[in-house]
Amino acid sequence: MNNKVLFLANRDSEGGASEWLYKIVQTLNNAKFEVALVVKNKRKQDDFIFQLPIISIKKSFLQRIYNFILRTFNIKKEYVFITKSEYSFFPGEDQSKRYVTAEDILSLIPFVPNIIITGLTFEFVNFSTLLDLQKRCNAAVYSTAFDMSVFTGGCHVVNECDGFVVNCSNCPGVIAGDSTFTTNNLQIKQKYQLEGDFGLMYGSPWGLHQAEKSLVHKNSKKVYIGNCVDTEMYNNANRDIAKRIFGFDNSQKVIFAGADNVKEKRKGQLYLVEALSILHERQTAKERDSIIVFIAGNNNKADEVISKIPYQVKLVNFISDTRLLSLAYQASDVFVNTSIEDLGPAMVGEALACGTPVVGFEMGLLFNDSLVINERNGYRAKIKDSNSLANGIEYFVKLPKDYFDEASRLARESILRNASQNFFVSVIKEL
Repeated sequence: MNNKVLFLANRDSEGGASEWLYKIVQTLNNAKFEVALVVKNKRKQDDFIFQLPIISIKKSFLQRIYNFILRTFNIKKEYVFITKSEYSFFPGEDQSKRYVTAEDILSLIPFVPNIIITGLTFEFVNFSTLLDLQKRCNAAVYSTAFDMSVFTGGCHVVNECDGFVVNCSNCPGVIAGDSTFTTNNLQIKQKYQLEGDFGLMYGSPWGLHQAEKSLVHKNSKKVYIGNCVDTEMYNNANRDIAKRIFGFDNSQKVIFAGADNVKEKRKGQLYLVEALSILHERQTAKERDSIIVFIAGNNNKADEVISKIPYQVKLVNFISDTRLLSLAYQASDVFVNTSIEDLGPAMVGEALACGTPVVGFEMGLLFNDSLVINERNGYRAKIKDSNSLANGIEYFVKLPKDYFDEASRLARESILRNASQNFFVSVIKEL
């Protein structure tokens, strides 16, 4: 094994994408790869993580000088860049700025990498720096499709806009500011991607679908890495006792769903309420009494949605303990994902690994039958169709035990075969 892998990201924690990248670096480290994760904000203490603290110092110092000049000469800032929150423009997406150099990064790590993988790197590493790194190391460079930013001129959520397919002009997410910003960003990404022949690592069939349309990555090398699920942590070993841990009766049918970020359009939480209301209308009183809806998330934000659910509801705050989350999946008869725009989410793969069938819209990990096969280990509902979503939920809450046990087995098997951490390691070995 001679793969030496450099990972680049803003930070090593405090966010789903950051935690996910940290886990795959840790996975390769445990598999005896030479790895390094270079970040601008380090929180974890692993010796394979290296920080470039000079980034924030340089930025704040220059910003102080800039603000001092403005105050001294009574100059008003004329440039204002305002975006719509639902498109999630993170700060520092400007590809024309250089924040760090290849030398900065290589001076930190103890080896010369032959593979470079990027996570979210806004205001840190841009495509120009990646090209310099590639030339210096003669390394293969791969971006990772955590969200849509890898394909776009700046937004992380496209909300059905297909500007990234052409040139990101007339961006619907920009309210005020330089109207050419997104177009310029996309052109710079495309230029360096073509020159460096950067590849793309994707974890879901929807990620591939979007990549094949995008201006930046439609002709790049694309590598499927799965969802990198920790199948030792997320397992089905305690399904026989999991319901009792959460105070459920074994005779109850538990429908599990996340309810954080309720106000985000792409999470589609209102479709959950509609689907459950449709299901409720179809059932007898006895069937209704057997259902409990298990909700994990930020309860304060979720109140407006949860109050409309016509079943008994059990609330838990966001579950940060992965062992407890694994048990929550195992306590459930079906996990419902209502995202209408997502390259994941991670909870779909985790639920399947715990032997819990997943019902959701044909999006992200449910875009095709590579992981979820209808009425076998889950159900892919027609997108934005609450009736179709209700059909999927109904199928699994009515499923006899013998058939459910087979569905549960197939759910875990799909992750072990196509989306586990071991699968990811095998892919990197072959690069």
